[in-house]
Amino acid sequence: MARLVKQKHGWTLKILQKGETANPKGRPKKLISSINNSLLKQWYKQASRSDIEACYLQLIQVPEKRIKLMLKDDNQPVLIKIVIKNMLSGKWFEIIERMLERSIWKPKQEIEQDKNINIKVINYWTKQIKSLDSTNLIA
Repeated sequence: MARLVKQKHGWTLKILQKGETANPKGRPKKLISSINNSLLKQWYKQASRSDIEACYLQLIQVPEKRIKLMLKDDNQPVLIKIVIKNMLSGKWFEIIERMLERSIWKPKQEIEQDKNINIKVINYWTKQIKSLDSTNLIA
Protein backbone atom coordinates (compact mmCIF):
# COMPACT_ATOMS: atom_id res chain seq x y z
CA MET A 1 0.00 0.00 0.00
CA ALA A 2 1.31 3.43 -0.94
CA ARG A 3 2.19 5.84 1.83
CA LEU A 4 0.86 9.41 1.65
CA VAL A 5 3.23 12.12 2.94
CA LYS A 6 1.92 15.63 3.54
CA GLN A 7 4.08 18.35 1.94
CA LYS A 8 4.72 21.92 3.16
CA HIS A 9 2.91 23.45 0.21
CA GLY A 10 -0.28 21.55 1.00
CA TRP A 11 -0.07 18.73 -1.53
CA THR A 12 0.49 15.08 -0.65
CA LEU A 13 3.23 12.89 -2.05
CA LYS A 14 2.45 9.24 -2.75
CA ILE A 15 5.46 7.06 -1.87
CA LEU A 16 5.24 3.60 -3.39
CA GLN A 17 6.51 0.43 -1.81
CA LYS A 18 8.84 -1.95 -3.61
CA GLY A 19 7.02 -3.76 -6.44
CA GLU A 20 4.15 -1.28 -6.54
CA THR A 21 3.41 0.76 -9.66
CA ALA A 22 1.98 4.25 -10.07
CA ASN A 23 0.52 3.31 -13.44
CA PRO A 24 -1.45 0.06 -12.96
CA LYS A 25 -3.11 0.20 -16.39
CA GLY A 26 0.27 0.42 -18.10
CA ARG A 27 1.46 2.71 -20.85
CA PRO A 28 -1.41 4.06 -22.96
CA LYS A 29 -1.70 2.60 -26.46
CA LYS A 30 -0.27 4.64 -29.29
CA LEU A 31 -2.90 6.51 -31.26
CA ILE A 32 -2.08 5.17 -34.74
CA SER A 33 -1.79 1.56 -33.65
CA SER A 34 -5.07 1.76 -31.74
CA ILE A 35 -6.77 3.24 -34.82
CA ASN A 36 -5.30 0.47 -36.99
CA ASN A 37 -6.50 -2.20 -34.55
CA SER A 38 -9.96 -0.65 -34.43
CA LEU A 39 -10.20 -0.58 -38.24
CA LEU A 40 -9.04 -4.20 -38.47
CA LYS A 41 -11.75 -5.24 -35.99
CA GLN A 42 -14.29 -3.53 -38.28
CA TRP A 43 -12.93 -5.55 -41.24
CA TYR A 44 -11.17 -2.63 -42.96
CA LYS A 45 -7.91 -3.89 -44.41
CA GLN A 46 -4.95 -1.89 -45.62
CA ALA A 47 -5.17 -0.92 -49.30
CA SER A 48 -2.28 -2.30 -51.30
CA ARG A 49 -0.54 -0.52 -54.15
CA SER A 50 -2.35 -2.75 -56.64
CA ASP A 51 -5.73 -1.91 -55.02
CA ILE A 52 -5.11 1.81 -55.46
CA GLU A 53 -3.87 1.35 -59.03
CA ALA A 54 -6.98 -0.72 -59.87
CA CYS A 55 -9.20 1.96 -58.31
CA TYR A 56 -7.58 4.70 -60.41
CA LEU A 57 -7.85 2.68 -63.61
CA GLN A 58 -11.50 1.82 -62.94
CA LEU A 59 -12.47 5.43 -62.10
CA ILE A 60 -11.16 6.52 -65.49
CA GLN A 61 -13.82 4.30 -67.15
CA VAL A 62 -16.80 5.60 -65.12
CA PRO A 63 -19.21 8.01 -66.87
CA GLU A 64 -19.58 11.52 -65.43
CA LYS A 65 -23.20 10.96 -64.25
CA ARG A 66 -22.15 7.89 -62.28
CA ILE A 67 -19.14 9.78 -60.84
CA LYS A 68 -21.50 12.46 -59.49
CA LEU A 69 -23.68 9.79 -57.87
CA MET A 70 -20.63 8.16 -56.30
CA LEU A 71 -19.66 11.50 -54.76
CA LYS A 72 -23.04 11.76 -53.02
CA ASP A 73 -22.75 8.23 -51.61
CA ASP A 74 -21.57 8.42 -47.97
CA ASN A 75 -20.35 4.81 -48.06
CA GLN A 76 -17.58 5.58 -50.57
CA PRO A 77 -13.99 5.52 -49.27
CA VAL A 78 -12.39 8.91 -48.67
CA LEU A 79 -9.76 8.36 -51.39
CA ILE A 80 -12.46 7.96 -54.05
CA LYS A 81 -14.35 11.03 -52.84
CA ILE A 82 -11.18 13.17 -52.91
CA VAL A 83 -10.29 12.03 -56.44
CA ILE A 84 -13.86 12.56 -57.66
CA LYS A 85 -14.07 16.06 -56.13
CA ASN A 86 -10.86 17.01 -57.91
CA MET A 87 -12.12 15.51 -61.16
CA LEU A 88 -15.38 17.47 -60.96
CA SER A 89 -13.62 20.73 -60.11
CA GLY A 90 -12.69 21.10 -63.78
CA LYS A 91 -9.24 19.57 -63.52
CA TRP A 92 -10.16 16.44 -65.46
CA PHE A 93 -7.01 16.30 -67.52
CA GLU A 94 -4.61 16.92 -64.63
CA ILE A 95 -6.30 14.38 -62.37
CA ILE A 96 -6.48 11.66 -65.03
CA GLU A 97 -2.87 12.35 -65.96
CA ARG A 98 -1.80 11.97 -62.32
CA MET A 99 -3.86 8.81 -61.91
CA LEU A 100 -2.27 7.24 -64.99
CA GLU A 101 1.16 8.44 -63.96
CA ARG A 102 0.84 6.83 -60.54
CA SER A 103 -0.64 3.60 -61.80
CA ILE A 104 0.98 2.91 -65.18
CA TRP A 105 3.66 5.29 -66.36
CA LYS A 106 6.00 5.57 -63.39
CA PRO A 107 8.03 2.43 -62.81
CA LYS A 108 8.27 1.01 -59.34
CA GLN A 109 11.42 2.44 -57.81
CA GLU A 110 13.73 0.27 -55.77
CA ILE A 111 17.02 1.10 -54.10
CA GLU A 112 19.82 -1.41 -54.01
CA GLN A 113 22.42 -1.12 -51.31
CA ASP A 114 25.97 -2.18 -51.96
CA LYS A 115 27.49 -4.12 -49.06
CA ASN A 116 30.96 -2.69 -49.72
CA ILE A 117 31.43 0.55 -47.83
CA ASN A 118 34.50 2.74 -48.26
CA ILE A 119 35.29 5.14 -45.44
CA LYS A 120 38.14 7.62 -45.24
CA VAL A 121 39.40 8.32 -41.73
CA ILE A 122 41.40 11.52 -41.33
CA ASN A 123 43.64 11.93 -38.31
CA TYR A 124 43.93 15.71 -37.90
CA TRP A 125 46.90 15.51 -35.53
CA THR A 126 49.09 13.40 -37.80
CA LYS A 127 47.47 14.55 -41.08
CA GLN A 128 47.18 10.91 -42.21
CA ILE A 129 44.31 9.54 -44.27
CA LYS A 130 43.39 5.90 -43.73
CA SER A 131 40.96 4.20 -46.09
CA LEU A 132 38.70 1.50 -44.66
CA ASP A 133 36.33 -0.80 -46.48
CA SER A 134 33.60 -3.04 -45.09
CA THR A 135 36.05 -5.94 -44.58
CA ASN A 136 38.16 -3.86 -42.15
CA LEU A 137 35.24 -2.65 -40.04
CA ILE A 138 34.45 -4.31 -36.72
CA ALA A 139 30.75 -4.75 -35.99
